[in-house]
Amino acid sequence: MPRNFRALDDHEAAAAYEVYMRAFSWLTERQVRQWLIPTSKQAFDHYAVSGELFGLFTGQFPVAVGRLAYEKNPHWSEELGEDKLWWLSLLSSNRGHAEVGSGRTFLCELFAYLETRTATALFLDCVNNREALPTYYRSCGFQRLAEKAVTYQSGNDFPMVLLTAPVPNPALQRGPGACGAQGEGAMSLHPGEILITPVVSEKSYGQIVQNRYTFKVHPDAHKTQIRQAVEQLFDVSVVRVNVVKVQPKPKRRGTTRGTRSGWKKAIVQLKPGDSIEIFEGAQL
Repeated sequence: MPRNFRALDDHEAAAAYEVYMRAFSWLTERQVRQWLIPTSKQAFDHYAVSGELFGLFTGQFPVAVGRLAYEKNPHWSEELGEDKLWWLSLLSSNRGHAEVGSGRTFLCELFAYLETRTATALFLDCVNNREALPTYYRSCGFQRLAEKAVTYQSGNDFPMVLLTAPVPNPALQRGPGACGAQGEGAMSLHPGEILITPVVSEKSYGQIVQNRYTFKVHPDAHKTQIRQAVEQLFDVSVVRVNVVKVQPKPKRRGTTRGTRSGWKKAIVQLKPGDSIEIFEGAQL
């Protein structure tokens, strides 16, 4: 299905906000905290009116949205100075959409758009929550510039990571194996999409002493892709990969019955001396 990337009209802010709230809930359920509280619907309306809200469409509704603004960021003035720069925020993928990699495709199209604006770099910041989000953005060609605790208006401190990528971005060029050319339906998997989340349980945590690490992985990922993703994202050497399909299980809430979806996990054996820091100190 052809893709369409464009700035959203003000009447499309509601659909964009729905995508954002789905992403917010999805991240919160997995204890990946990018936003302490959700951005307001009024803010989305303002971004749309200001021409700062963009969406990626494969049909009538957006599959990914984000805010692009040319502005100063007071939290990083010490590192970047007082000049206005291109900033990306609120990047959200529609978790109910079937196409793999819509967030990455959004970034690909966004960088193509920035080339038309003669931009030289794109900046963003994200919470360092066990490296989950920084790892994803590194797989999309971003580099870490700085890291520090940032205090927001609420008074809460967060360990934030500042990242940047050049325009054009060599990791996100249109074409097969990157974002896919316009009109293509199939997309290849990338490291940030293969490894969905670490699996932290009593059993998996006990295997760390044997240098084995467990991940929830993309259902279409095979052993070679998983090994390459782990080695690329964490700079380690993988000795062996075992893949296990977790079968669906019945669930019940009150009088309502249903089925908990099945999923795929990978148990990765690293060579002696290597380790993955995101598992260190994990809470069971």
